[in-house]
Amino acid sequence: MKVKKAFLICCIVVLPYVLTGCGFTGEIFKEVVNEVKEEMNSTEEQESTDVQEQVFNTPPLDKEEYVEYIGLYQEQLKEEFFELSRLLHDESMDDYVQANQNQIEKITTIINQYRALHAPDDFYDVHFDYMVAMDYFESGLQSFEQGLVNGDDRAIEEGLFDLEQGQNYWNYAFAVLGLTEAIPMGDGTITSQDLKELDQLAGMDRDSVLLNLSITGEELVGHWGFENEDGSFNTSIILHEDGKYEGYSNGVYPDDNNVMKGYWLYHHLTRTLHVYTDLMLEDGESIPVPRPEMIMDVQLFKDDQILMMDVETLNSFFYTKGE
Repeated sequence: MKVKKAFLICCIVVLPYVLTGCGFTGEIFKEVVNEVKEEMNSTEEQESTDVQEQVFNTPPLDKEEYVEYIGLYQEQLKEEFFELSRLLHDESMDDYVQANQNQIEKITTIINQYRALHAPDDFYDVHFDYMVAMDYFESGLQSFEQGLVNGDDRAIEEGLFDLEQGQNYWNYAFAVLGLTEAIPMGDGTITSQDLKELDQLAGMDRDSVLLNLSITGEELVGHWGFENEDGSFNTSIILHEDGKYEGYSNGVYPDDNNVMKGYWLYHHLTRTLHVYTDLMLEDGESIPVPRPEMIMDVQLFKDDQILMMDVETLNSFFYTKGE
């Protein structure tokens, strides 16, 4: 069934990609967990389907409390989306549609819990991005529910787009919050800072990407490659200010008869460089382009250095900036 297939694709694409699964420690964790459990239980007992009745109201929060709530809701939302994915795979259920509708309602409850948070002024921008994410999530879920019930393929496509956008804003907000705050994760024994330290052992510094690359990615403009043994610079890729790009095999630059050409875009929400190739020349002859689009996960950007990973092949590239 086409609708179900699209639903499955959505759940694979959207939430499991998230790097964070946040948990809690301390008394705030215990209090918040109990409050959320009580809210979830009372919500399930309500006969009304009005989501406004399900909002989990919280008092004005200080910075520590806000971080704790964000961690809890991150974990709650991730788990409920995984449960939705599980239900979507179980097509043998007699109440298949209703079960998925009930799960969507649970996710909507958590969305409204995010909305009810009273963020401190210091986190205004972060919370704004979270609210954008929640709007996209809700819109996407509504479209997907419509597609599931009515077999509406267009609604499915609209839902997938909105859920992907929600994911991007959700991940971005968490990453920005993590620039200054150690957010509890998992069972509360580690924080987002612990994961950063593991990244550093692998040569990654994702904070440097957030701090040093703007929304447009204009800082990426230039020649990127590595230094040869004789001290000369090997240009691998050129990112032009007008959005065009050139790619060269090792030692080929500046031979314009052996080159890849196209354009590039930087997506700041996902911190990914998208390279589109529309022309590939070999000895001056045009040849088929094997990969018209390449998506590079930017994992470090500082001191005229960049570390990127091809999300399809998982190959990593470490370049320095040259002339």
